[in-house]
Amino acid sequence: MLHCPTGHKSLCAKIHSLKESLGADDWSLLWTLDFTYAQFQVMCKAKAVDTEVVKAIRNILSALNFRRSAFMEDSKNSGASQIDHLVRAEQERLALKKLISEIDWGISRRR
Repeated sequence: MLHCPTGHKSLCAKIHSLKESLGADDWSLLWTLDFTYAQFQVMCKAKAVDTEVVKAIRNILSALNFRRSAFMEDSKNSGASQIDHLVRAEQERLALKKLISEIDWGISRRR
């Protein structure tokens, strides 16, 4: 299981903020099978949801998915040395940490 490299608190806080902005009824609609992205956009506009928070959530989840994919690829590539794996993991961790910092800086700058 992959963990959020920046800690889950930053991601969870953003998701909680979105959930509170939408309200319980609209939040539950997000998880229905027929709910569309267009409906989500209308909902966010009607509730004056901070789109930067939505973008930050998307970016963090995308980065985590990228890390998961890289991890799976590394698992297949068993010929590489343990040192190579550790160096690559540290480079990815630092790159993701920088990305998250830039996203957080951009959000705080807009407030």
